[in-house]
Amino acid sequence: MNQSVQPVPPPVPDIPRHSRLSRASFGLSLVAVGLASLFFVFAYVLTMDSTTIPGRGTAAAGLVLLIAAGLTSLTGIALGIWSLFRPAQRKVYGVLGIIFNVLILVSLGILTGLGLLMSVTSVP
Repeated sequence: MNQSVQPVPPPVPDIPRHSRLSRASFGLSLVAVGLASLFFVFAYVLTMDSTTIPGRGTAAAGLVLLIAAGLTSLTGIALGIWSLFRPAQRKVYGVLGIIFNVLILVSLGILTGLGLLMSVTSVP
């Protein structure tokens, strides 16, 4: 009875999945980019269309988009930070979400400040 015993291969370790919080943080950074882009489209329409007087509705929609982009970025930053404290899960999307959301928030703040500064200095 010559039976050869096959060695049992070691079990494959489970690769941790990406956290839902980190994926949500990264997704919110993409949504914030979309909202900021729509805001810039509204700003372009307000400044470049000289044939019509822009109504308050267009300005209000632009302001709502600016605020929504800022709040979306803040929420993405919070979710990204929260995802970093989750054990045994990948954190790549959480870190990317934090980086992109901070960049979006800072750039929106700088561009809004520059726009306000230009509007104050251009008043006769």
